[in-house]
Amino acid sequence: LKHWPDLKGLQCLDAGCGPGEYTGLLLERGAKVIAVDVSDKMIEIARARHGQRAEFRIMDLSAEHLDFESAKFHFIN
Repeated sequence: LKHWPDLKGLQCLDAGCGPGEYTGLLLERGAKVIAVDVSDKMIEIARARHGQRAEFRIMDLSAEHLDFESAKFHFIN
């Protein structure tokens, strides 16, 4: 964590967010976060912890095509 760059205002992907622990740390550092996980239960827990502060998606990151439209990420966790 101490090696993370300054994230204030940057678009960040929390890949495999689980219950949202790192999502919260990214948010605390001022990042705009899209958090994804393959488990709907983990997304439910993460959303309960962080509400509307982040965007949450159920997604399998091993898929050939990832549906992020034209999203550009400055940092991926």
